Amino acid sequence: MIEESKRMLVVGDIHGCFEELCRLLDRAALGTDDEIVALGDILDRGPAPDAVLEFFSTRRHVRSLMGNHEEEHVRCFRSGARLDLAQRITQRQLGEERYAHACAFMSSLDCYLDLPEALLIHGFYEPGLPIWKQKAEVLIGTTTGEQYLRTKYRQPWYELYDGKKPIIVGHRNHLGNGQPFVYKD
Repeated sequence: MIEESKRMLVVGDIHGCFEELCRLLDRAALGTDDEIVALGDILDRGPAPDAVLEFFSTRRHVRSLMGNHEEEHVRCFRSGARLDLAQRITQRQLGEERYAHACAFMSSLDCYLDLPEALLIHGFYEPGLPIWKQKAEVLIGTTTGEQYLRTKYRQPWYELYDGKKPIIVGHRNHLGNGQPFVYKD
């Protein structure tokens, strides 16, 4: 008997859109042992953050990286700082108790996933540095991380990337048309 190889579906920026995620999963026709990895920004903006959170926090073979939206929730929850509008809406949608659990879950998310075939991150990557030396705010795609890269480099980070394996990112619609942006293969 030949065993089928496990597959991985990588998806970015779900933003609380559970129905759309389910339609994507139906189209992908994944098996029970296949893996799903979200590149971050699983919450905010969409109508069902509770369902998305439940999906990523309870299922086997499913995980998410930290994006700038998760970082914002965790940072403000810990410091008591005022949330932006998108995060306040999500906080209300979840309710106080579930929101505390959501922030605990989000604080456990990794900033990157280093696979044999590719690096997975949410936001950006500083050229010339190995993954373990990257600033979290750069990988996560915070405004601070983006400003840091703009100040230090004259070109977009992906034009300067010289790593051996591809990087798969979410965070931005670089082409402005919803199509994947592939730079130099």
